[in-house]
Amino acid sequence: LGGAPRLAQGPGAAVPELTETEVPIVSSEGREPTAAQGRSLDRPAPAPPRRSSTQLELMAVAAEAEKAGRKPEVAALLRAAVEEGPDPLARKRLEAHLVARGAWRELAQFCADSANQALGKADQAQWKEKLAELLESELADPVGAAKAWAEVVELTGDQRAVREQVRLHSERKDPRSVRRALDEGVTRAAD
Repeated sequence: LGGAPRLAQGPGAAVPELTETEVPIVSSEGREPTAAQGRSLDRPAPAPPRRSSTQLELMAVAAEAEKAGRKPEVAALLRAAVEEGPDPLARKRLEAHLVARGAWRELAQFCADSANQALGKADQAQWKEKLAELLESELADPVGAAKAWAEVVELTGDQRAVREQVRLHSERKDPRSVRRALDEGVTRAAD
């Protein structure tokens, strides 16, 4: 806590202010935690992860390359920035760049990689949904799209994903896959 405050000496001496205020929290064990376990009222919430200087430099060089019209170089620089660390802005810029270029295969690979690197199931499912929509609409790959929707179902049990998977298999006139998708949807819904 930055050391103990000095005590006021003599009559009328000012009482020093504490630099941090701790709030007692009742723990699950029913006893008050130590001061170190309390939460400081005047401390701001933790900041989001900072970009590394390398990441900032890569994004700046990518911006310059974009101004010069060197699109493949922009994609490579933004990809390197994404690989440098978890930065949502770098991911959004790369995704937007690939969409603007119409680089659908690269975007599909980026979505698949992002899903594999995502920390939570919800994030994984979002990337898989993007991948499924991209495979169906831009790459005309209904089998790949159905597989991506199946992975969303496996992650979340989402009924919309089941419907999309069933629709894609029905359009291909594949009753076995329709049945498998429905069975999996029922199983996931019961979990």
